[in-house]
Amino acid sequence: MKWGIIGAMDSEVELIKSSLTDSTDLSLGFVTFTQGKYKNEEIVICSSGIGTVNAAVNAQLMIERFNVDCIINTGIAGAADDRLGVMDVVVSSEVIYHDRAEDPYTKFPPYKISFDANKALIERAEKAITQLHGKAPMVGRIATGDVFVTDSALKASIVEKCHPLCVEMEGAAIAQVAFMNSLPFIIVRTMSDSADDEGAETYDNFFAVAAQRSGEILLKMFEMGSIEL
Repeated sequence: MKWGIIGAMDSEVELIKSSLTDSTDLSLGFVTFTQGKYKNEEIVICSSGIGTVNAAVNAQLMIERFNVDCIINTGIAGAADDRLGVMDVVVSSEVIYHDRAEDPYTKFPPYKISFDANKALIERAEKAITQLHGKAPMVGRIATGDVFVTDSALKASIVEKCHPLCVEMEGAAIAQVAFMNSLPFIIVRTMSDSADDEGAETYDNFFAVAAQRSGEILLKMFEMGSIEL
């Protein structure tokens, strides 16, 4: 099985990249894709850059050039649900664009703004997180938009509209590309902040350790071997 892994920033993929053996790099445009092995599992990983366009372009490149069997979007996010705190983990059941309206986007391909994650990948992530942290993660909707949410009023409007567990800037774009290529996907995000007025300061304090936690989860998933998708 060949796992495709995308993080927006170098810090979100650093742990996994440094854990690979027999790795090789291929630069495509502004992004370097690293291919290697971890515990007999084949891994392709890249840092796509921030935002939906960067995420979508590099997800498509990964699918076309490396023929991955699934895509996992890893990294950090801002907590939108009051039950979540910094360093808690969210696994996607679905992902939705919070900055797109149903009309007109649902009238044109791919006729939707939300995308369902793969159930087998959800179960694998839940198992890995439970083994690592002693408790199951929250599983639910993640909301994506091209804005770093550090404003309580904006957060409230997103929550009212979409009711997500957390917010980030790449997941729905990766999910849309996966959907359009009939490829399974999942999003695994660790909370670096609460996406509110104090979000920028909290992010600065926790983004590195939160990104590493997401990386540790993926390594545990790989250790469990290939799965039927």
